[in-house]
Amino acid sequence: METEVWVQRDRLTKSRNTKRAYWRGNYLKMGIILAGTDWEKDLENKNVDESWKSIKRQYLEAEAICVPYAGTRKKKKIAFHFKRDHKTHKGKKSYVQLVQTNRHQYVL
Repeated sequence: METEVWVQRDRLTKSRNTKRAYWRGNYLKMGIILAGTDWEKDLENKNVDESWKSIKRQYLEAEAICVPYAGTRKKKKIAFHFKRDHKTHKGKKSYVQLVQTNRHQYVL
């Protein structure tokens, strides 16, 4: 299981978005997973560095299961406007009327 988590993590770091959506995480499930670990048995006869690595590994596995990745936001392209038209733009209807009445001026 732990190798699958690291393989998934490597694939996602190569992808476009690697941010976690912590606001959407299932923390009750994460708590159950972490509470199911026998910490005394797991950390027995380990020094501080080994204990920290073990705790971190358990946390990252639970995080990979319970916290999804955030989706990407695509920026909308703005419509092309001439500078003189942008000044007179009061609303969509008036802009459409302006373009229709002055259509012959936009030939490049």
